[in-house]
Amino acid sequence: MGNPKIWYTPVNGGTVEVIDFSSGAWISQWQDQPSRDAGDVEAISGLSAHSARGTNLDVEFSCEKFADEYIARRILNLQHHLEIGNLCGFSADADKAFAAYANPAPLRGDTTIITGLPSWHNTAATVAAGDWICLESELPVGAREWVKVATYTALGPTVTITLSSPVTYNHTGATLVRWTNYHPVLRWPVSGRRPLVTSDRQLVWSAACTLRSDRDVAINAFSQGQGVQGGTGNMPPPTRSEDMRTVVGTPKGIRQ
Repeated sequence: MGNPKIWYTPVNGGTVEVIDFSSGAWISQWQDQPSRDAGDVEAISGLSAHSARGTNLDVEFSCEKFADEYIARRILNLQHHLEIGNLCGFSADADKAFAAYANPAPLRGDTTIITGLPSWHNTAATVAAGDWICLESELPVGAREWVKVATYTALGPTVTITLSSPVTYNHTGATLVRWTNYHPVLRWPVSGRRPLVTSDRQLVWSAACTLRSDRDVAINAFSQGQGVQGGTGNMPPPTRSEDMRTVVGTPKGIRQ
């Protein structure tokens, strides 16, 4: 089992910074919190309609009461990167930081998924029988579901994943396939921000944060020719506002 890791790029075009959570500062909790922007409208006639819009996935994680000041200071360095609108990636197990695009998009009843090779944060990442993976397709459908892996086979430029049970939804367009606890593109929403790190007399440290998966950036990378079967693989996701303008046209740091 690999360590939990966070990846980010402090300087545009530069190298990737990696925070490796060793046993000295182990992540004690992480939790996915999916939600969707929606509302009900009722007409004068009494008929009602439901409107479903964008979909969100918040990731809450914490490290409680650790004594490794080195890790604490590195998380504080990450805070500056996030608070000005840049992105990071996180995996609860770096060895399983698998993310690639499905080709073709999975449909209800499918028990086999074909993707490109992973080459985002860990090019050697794999999933195995018994692991859960998440399928996320682009809007307007914006479907998200979790399926269990039966087998994983990498051959040439493609990966074939067979499932223990069939796909539930029809996915359309660019569909990201990732290990359930790997989030390649995360941002820090402005609302509810608190310091990432607190301490007791700078002897014992705690870190906590809720980040939001930015599916727009991850899926729009598909339009750059990344991750399609027979293509060149998946470029590392952008982690700076300068990169985000290239991928989606506007900086994600100003959007809530």
